[in-house]
Amino acid sequence: MAYVLEQLRRPAPVKPGDRLDAAGRDHYERKNRYMIEVFLADNTMILYEKQPDGVRRPAKSYRVATPAGDVEAPAGWGVITQIEFEPWWRPTENMKRRARQKGRSLPDVMPPGVKNPMGPFKMHLSHGFAYRIHGNNDPKSIGRRVTNGCIRMRNDEGLELARILDVGTEVVISGHASPAAGQGVEAFAPRP
Repeated sequence: MAYVLEQLRRPAPVKPGDRLDAAGRDHYERKNRYMIEVFLADNTMILYEKQPDGVRRPAKSYRVATPAGDVEAPAGWGVITQIEFEPWWRPTENMKRRARQKGRSLPDVMPPGVKNPMGPFKMHLSHGFAYRIHGNNDPKSIGRRVTNGCIRMRNDEGLELARILDVGTEVVISGHASPAAGQGVEAFAPRP
């Protein structure tokens, strides 16, 4: 138990497969007051705020870009393992291959800036090696199934979100439609 608590105190990211005992889960629940759920079927992401009684109240809903239909999508439960601002972009070999098939080429690395597809923030996920929630350099892509596996947000909304979330925040990715489907992006906006 002491080992798990020590790991939670360290700045190192939570790794896929890490298990928490009861004391570790209690610490985790106290630290992370938010939870995210991504609904691939309707390109929606919902931010939930955990209440003292354990209930998760929908706080805000976002339109997001999600993985294209021919791309493997992350699924299930995971956590945010790292949060970066002004990230560098390193396209995977699979991304480079897909770009070549479309007659384009990708750089090995791209520094932060307006051309960077990561936008001004990047949140690493434990769902797999290359899955992230990040900004964009193409606002028209939001609300569509066009990514290489990541969840893409509007830059302003994503920056706001990245500033309030912690490493260890739960992220559930589902193929279903969201409970807010058809109700508009602000269906779950906090009440005054």
